[in-house]
Amino acid sequence: MHDAITELKIRAKHRRKHDVSLAHQQSLDKEAQACGFAHFAHARRVLNGDDGGPLGWGKLLVPSRCGGFTNEWCRSLDEAVEHQRQTGGYVLPYQRQGLVVTRDYVEALGLDPDAPDWGPAQNNFAHPEAGGFRQASYAQLLARLDDLR
Repeated sequence: MHDAITELKIRAKHRRKHDVSLAHQQSLDKEAQACGFAHFAHARRVLNGDDGGPLGWGKLLVPSRCGGFTNEWCRSLDEAVEHQRQTGGYVLPYQRQGLVVTRDYVEALGLDPDAPDWGPAQNNFAHPEAGGFRQASYAQLLARLDDLR
């Protein structure tokens, strides 16, 4: 499996093959937007482990396929973490918001809710200790993105 940025670039290259009118940067931006990011630079920032800055985390962790789950939406990640402390679950970032989901949601994403890497991150995908786990998970999600839609 490739890293997340490479996966995104492969998807953009494939897009460009089917739409030759797109310049290289346009195909990168369009593919990033299809994955829930504002543009490729935003995707690169998030997929490399940053929080996305003022643009937030993007929408990759909330695919339409997972729309049927009952989740707790919070205005911020801090609020989501506080809610998770009280109720359990897993914290996922969505743009500049936080989402507390169940293990079934995590499984539907194609991630392992019992993976040891969740432990140091306190079941919080945005936790600073989740950097390497987050990058590997993003690569895994991008590799099977078409299955999630």
